[in-house]
Amino acid sequence: MIPFFEVLKLAKNWLQLMSGCASFHGGARRSTSSRAADSAKAVEALAAALAATLPSWVALAGAAFAFFETRTRPFDVAAQLGLAPGAEVIIRDRIMGDPATGRPTQLATSYLPADLADELPVLAARETGRGGIYDRMEEAGLGPILWTESITTRPPTMTEARRLRMTAGIALLHIIRLATSPAGRPLEVNDTRMNGDEFEISYPLRRHPSAGAELP
Repeated sequence: MIPFFEVLKLAKNWLQLMSGCASFHGGARRSTSSRAADSAKAVEALAAALAATLPSWVALAGAAFAFFETRTRPFDVAAQLGLAPGAEVIIRDRIMGDPATGRPTQLATSYLPADLADELPVLAARETGRGGIYDRMEEAGLGPILWTESITTRPPTMTEARRLRMTAGIALLHIIRLATSPAGRPLEVNDTRMNGDEFEISYPLRRHPSAGAELP
């Protein structure tokens, strides 16, 4: 699951690549400025199309938000951030959902190292601006950010089931996502929980070329 602003960045990169590789079949070659203007229009059109199909989830009213909370962190979170359990971190805890209906779609908890927030105080602000914490990190020279996800399922806790309005017997989709800088610095661990009955995850599988090689 990639945030919309990341999809838009990919679209911009794709259009830049395509404009650089374009071939011309007869007629006068168009100026660079004309092609750039067309690319900009194409990006805007693509963004509008994507916005119409992607979910517009926001933090619902009443969602918790904590600053510099210092209780023992889950061991896996502390380890991924390179911190000792109980180390000071920023916790951004939200219930995300559809603003029109108020229906919750996911529980999202972000853990950020406190020393990173010392460098970028906006990471501890309630409102982090358009593009959120990832854009602020990349603007500060920590990008392009790399993500690694671990996806599992488990029974929900009573609190999770109540907040996500899950019926009995449904598994929780649990996603742990680690964000790192190109240099390998841990930037954030995001813990997302979703109703397993409402979402699915799909991805392509490609056969490695070595599979067709002859055995010695």
